[in-house]
Order: sequence, then structure tokens, then C-alpha cells
Amino acid sequence: MRNRKAAFSAENYDKDILSTIPYYDEVYNQIADVVSVAFLNKAVSWLDIGCGTGKMAKVAFEQCNVEKMICTDNSFAMLEVARQKIGFSSVEFLNLPIEEINYDSQFDVITSILVNHYMTYEERMIAVRNCYHALKEKGTFITFENFAPCDEAMKNLYLKRWKKYQYRKRKSIKECEKHLSRYNTEYFPITIQEQIRILKDCGFMSVEIFWCSYMQVGILARK
Repeated sequence: MRNRKAAFSAENYDKDILSTIPYYDEVYNQIADVVSVAFLNKAVSWLDIGCGTGKMAKVAFEQCNVEKMICTDNSFAMLEVARQKIGFSSVEFLNLPIEEINYDSQFDVITSILVNHYMTYEERMIAVRNCYHALKEKGTFITFENFAPCDEAMKNLYLKRWKKYQYRKRKSIKECEKHLSRYNTEYFPITIQEQIRILKDCGFMSVEIFWCSYMQVGILARK
């Protein structure tokens, strides 16, 4: 297993991520919209993997009909911030990495946001299979990840555009370059096509892109 080095501290995550990931807030709104439409606003059981500071739980309870939610993360510090932010009694917080998820047909919805790009190919397969098994029949898996462009020229173009975005958000040039230097050194993105193939190989029946911007992609899969 690779040593996963988070980009930001738990204390500064909510602030720093907004100046790093374009449309970060809107992604959560889009996920909530997909869930509310897919389940016609019926009460759902939800597993959020790599929950970070609890943003998905906050948006889910504001915009969807959530019966119960389990939020997992491999960082005690992130979970502590999430516990302080989320005051709903129907949310359970667990210190648990995605490779150790072990549920069987218990959830209507599973979300995994900016988690799998830290993994090797083999770890991704384990993680996605765990999510597949944890979903109920016709359940929905939503993943949002950094992705790798298909060739070097496109990669360079996308990285320059991402650097421009971060600079507009008042990061210094040094801060922008430091973050982009994490590509393939501290996180390990794969192409969108490879992400879709893994989901299908793990058994998901329908797989579609529902969001793509800069170097991030949102993929929706149905069991």
C-alpha cells in the first residue's frame, strides 16, 4: 500500500480545497441532485468513504432524504473535524480505509470523493469491489476523482490550466507549483477510460460520466 500523503491538514482543509479544486462546492450539489432524482426523494442509507471534514454528510442531509449515514476516513484528525461539524444522530463515524470496507448489500448510495487516486491499480480493484458488495441491488455508487489525460501534450495543457485556476484563487506561484508537483508523486491518477473499465470489471451494470472539469471527473455507477 502506498503511503498516502494528504494535500492539506484537517484544520485548513475546507479553506484550502476551495482554492485548489475548481467547482468543489458544486460537485456536492450535483451529487445530491443525482441521489434525490434517482431515488425519488425516498429515504436512503448512505455510505460516504473518505469523508474528510464531513462535507458530503452536511450537503446530503440538507438536500436529500437520508435515513442513516456512515462516514469513514483513515484520518483521525479529519473524522474529529467532521464529528464537530455534523450534529445529526443518524450519522456514524468510523476510522476505516476503503480497502477494509466489509458490508454486504446494506446501502442505497455510496460516495467516494478524492480517495482512489492515492491507490495502486490492485488497491483500486479491491476498493471498488468492496463498494459493489456493500450496495443493495440497484444501488448507486458515485466517485469523484482526479484523472490522468490520455497523452503527455494534454496532460501539460491541463496542468497549466489548473495552475492558472489556483493562481486566480490567490495562491502564490510557488504554492501552485508545489501542489501540481504532487501529480504521479503523491497521488496517482489514471485515465477516465481506465476508471470506467475498473467499475465495469467489478460488476457495475451501468457506468456514466456525470461531471468533468479541469482534471477532475465524476462517475456514476449502478449495481
